[in-house]
Amino acid sequence: MTRLKTTLMVACATATICMATAPAYALEGGGSVYPAGAENYLVGALPPPGWYFLNYTELYSANRFNGNDGKKLFPHFSLTAFAEAPRVVKVFNGQIFGASPFVAALLPIVDEHVNVVGMKGSTSGVSEVDLTEGLGWHLSPSFHVVAGIDEFLPMGNYSATDLASASDNRYAFEPVVAFSYIDPRGPEVDVKAMYDFNLKNQTTNYQSGEDFHFDYSTGFNVGLWTFGVGGYFEDQVTNDTVNGAPVMGNGFKSEGFAIGPDIQYKLGHDLLRLKWQDEVIARNKPQGSAVWLSLVFPI
Repeated sequence: MTRLKTTLMVACATATICMATAPAYALEGGGSVYPAGAENYLVGALPPPGWYFLNYTELYSANRFNGNDGKKLFPHFSLTAFAEAPRVVKVFNGQIFGASPFVAALLPIVDEHVNVVGMKGSTSGVSEVDLTEGLGWHLSPSFHVVAGIDEFLPMGNYSATDLASASDNRYAFEPVVAFSYIDPRGPEVDVKAMYDFNLKNQTTNYQSGEDFHFDYSTGFNVGLWTFGVGGYFEDQVTNDTVNGAPVMGNGFKSEGFAIGPDIQYKLGHDLLRLKWQDEVIARNKPQGSAVWLSLVFPI
């Protein structure tokens, strides 16, 4: 799933926060192509062969954008964003290296509204298409592992001068490893770890840095219910650059951590999930909260 993210024009916001290294570009830091915190329970447990449909719904809001020190970078900032992201997964019969192969495709549609020091922007439309290929192992009745790679293809409308754009206008790929430990009558732990490699935005010469992040959830299964907490952790590893120079002089590396309640209900072969996440740490990115609703069922 692509990252629900804002692109903020800061060149003329105020004289004290102008980006000298990128005076005419939309700010591309503050997020990755992946929507942090999207996954939770059963993320490492590949289902049996067949077709599956997943739908992710996210409502995100923030009233601050933090700088490198974790303090407000802008005196006035607000962001609201809504995303619907349908995903189709095909799990194949047969095995490769003792694992079941699968492919997936996701098409996110976003609606976003931004206000930065009095300047407003809105966008809606298709964001980056996410294609996935991978393998899933069932190492024991309780322990499951998935490994694969995501490719993000910019498909939506993009503008280098607007405050908000549906697309990031860059290609990216992301190796993924996920695992799930599941006791149907007890504890469950799920982690999906990713590392982003971003290609340069050819319109702006903005090179987003490499980014390590993971989604997590931990809970307890009680009958048809799973109750617990989940969220994400992000640590950008390399600098954002424009024309080879570090953005803002420090590389504008993003860092974030979110946590909140996470609930799942099993409807036969279907799954319904609801969670809320609060970003308690945010550097060089918006700080806010997200509500997620997801549905999974076989086709």
